[in-house]
Amino acid sequence: MVVKPWGIEGTRIYYLNGRGPTYKSIGVDEIVEDAVANRINTITTISAGNFVGAIAGELKRRKLNERILLVNLTNRPLQNSPSLEIVIEDSLVLRDANERQEYVAARVPNAGNVKDYTDFIPKALELEANKVLSTGASYIGLSIGGGKFWVTLDKLIKSKGSAVKLVGIVPEDNGIFNDGNLYEDKNGLLRYKQFKPDDMLDKISTPYTFFKEDILQSLKRGHVIIQASKEQILRAWYTAYMSHPNIDYPMPEPSAAAAFVVNDSEIQRRYKILPGQLLVVNTGNGLGEDLYLHRSRFDGDATKARLYAEFLKRLPEFERQASGTDECLMYEWAVVFVSGSVPERTTLNDKSFLESVAKQGRDAKTSIELVKL
Repeated sequence: MVVKPWGIEGTRIYYLNGRGPTYKSIGVDEIVEDAVANRINTITTISAGNFVGAIAGELKRRKLNERILLVNLTNRPLQNSPSLEIVIEDSLVLRDANERQEYVAARVPNAGNVKDYTDFIPKALELEANKVLSTGASYIGLSIGGGKFWVTLDKLIKSKGSAVKLVGIVPEDNGIFNDGNLYEDKNGLLRYKQFKPDDMLDKISTPYTFFKEDILQSLKRGHVIIQASKEQILRAWYTAYMSHPNIDYPMPEPSAAAAFVVNDSEIQRRYKILPGQLLVVNTGNGLGEDLYLHRSRFDGDATKARLYAEFLKRLPEFERQASGTDECLMYEWAVVFVSGSVPERTTLNDKSFLESVAKQGRDAKTSIELVKL
């Protein structure tokens, strides 16, 4: 499987980010201020890591981390959790703030006044939505995740009477659109049958979201949701990184790069997305500050292209070396080789193999730079 390394020149990008690795850091100051104003003793969230991490950072910055307890509810343990963590048992779905607050209050001694901020939409996020719409794009592509920014954009579009259309990306089998995966038990509690998110895409995978009905209602106004395969999302991640002219630029978070799935000619034909009218919203780190995608052609350093050509030469050998338990996903191998580093999140099991690919990429880059000299 061989794909062209460049493919999104000319597409505009909006870099939605706060002080942290993703847009989840936007407005955390409002959360903490609200908690202080309402004399909250315990803040609760449901987060895969970025949101609760941003709140923890803000509490620490204000020296409130010992005064206000932060509790994160999760479907499975997180690595290096920045808060007290409670794994929700028995496939239970906590549908809203009240259910989450009661759940935590019953399990945390001396929790005091508890408030859940999972679905809190800060004014700062509404300001970002205004900025996105002010770009004049007719189509806005974004990764949906839990739907918070989607519903923020949709409400603004509706209030303005705008004709802008949203095109959202969710992974295949994403739980929020799989009603058959949910059921009520004999006590009237909502539960899910199974939830096994891919490690690389867990930031945009969820068995339930409070915003589900709002999202479904928005589709009646002409917005579109695309359930993308893992390969589509990995290709989007690959293309987003490979198209940036700076070889040292950070790789985007895979979950955020899912938005680049919209930048596919077949998808654009199917949904009649006209060239030049698409804006891709990147909600993660990397690939954004300089708005490089405004460029109509690739005019950067040729190092990436040369490294990619070198990678293709070595691809047959990599295929022979790869562990039998790994999927042959050239997109990931190419990014690892060209960047010279292994991303924190990967679908491949054999990290030692990826490290060897990264080292070969670093050695190849050194050779290329020596030739330039």
